[in-house]
Amino acid sequence: MDSSLLQSVSFYAKRPVMWGEFGRAVVNKFRDPVPDERGAATTSCHQAAVPKQEALEELGIRLVDVTEFEQYQDARKRLAEKGITIAGAADSAFLYSICQQLKPESVLETGVAHGMSSLAILLAMNATASGHLTSIDMPYRGSTDDSYVGQAVPESLRSRWSLLKLPDRRGIPRAIARGASFDLVHYDSDKTRSGREFAYPLLWEATTPGGLFLSDDINDDFVFLEFAEKVGVSPLIWAKSDDNSYAGAIAKPV
Repeated sequence: MDSSLLQSVSFYAKRPVMWGEFGRAVVNKFRDPVPDERGAATTSCHQAAVPKQEALEELGIRLVDVTEFEQYQDARKRLAEKGITIAGAADSAFLYSICQQLKPESVLETGVAHGMSSLAILLAMNATASGHLTSIDMPYRGSTDDSYVGQAVPESLRSRWSLLKLPDRRGIPRAIARGASFDLVHYDSDKTRSGREFAYPLLWEATTPGGLFLSDDINDDFVFLEFAEKVGVSPLIWAKSDDNSYAGAIAKPV
């Protein structure tokens, strides 16, 4: 048996709660490949995008650089000591600024990894003394230690945090089943077309009227643009950085 396949089988065998994901991976392997939409979707996002500063102004947000904060720097140092280099600092500043200034009472994020985005959101909640964050992410295949998920978040900030170490198809319904609606939703997990088509409608339904639905890497395919058209809301799109990657926001009508 191929070593990577053996590693994957071993990973799922030890985690019954994730067997459904293994089944999806097997089925997808034998399906016809999904056409690559990234080039065309990137062009569409580029044409619709505004500069990040303009996006912030439309949202009524002033950018605060959380990456300069001592607790953020400490987290990066702790991860660096483990040989982990963190990217996405601009996204952390964006999320901190939104949460610190809009003061959402309830936030849901999908996609955690080491937890730097979670840390940014929780630092904002700590600053405003309000809000609760629910985060969803499954351990990555090949990892032998699931504790790395969210490890950037120190114990001192975890009282406002619920972390579900589950795949989207189990974690999102579970988070919503707790009866919560969310003033801010940040999607940064399954970037496949099928993953987005599953998650977006559920997350939108759980977004509070007047709340914001954010999604990362929306130029991987057309799902975000299609979804915005479906719900009848013009999306706000901006370039994340100079790597030709885009993010978007949809404000839910009141």
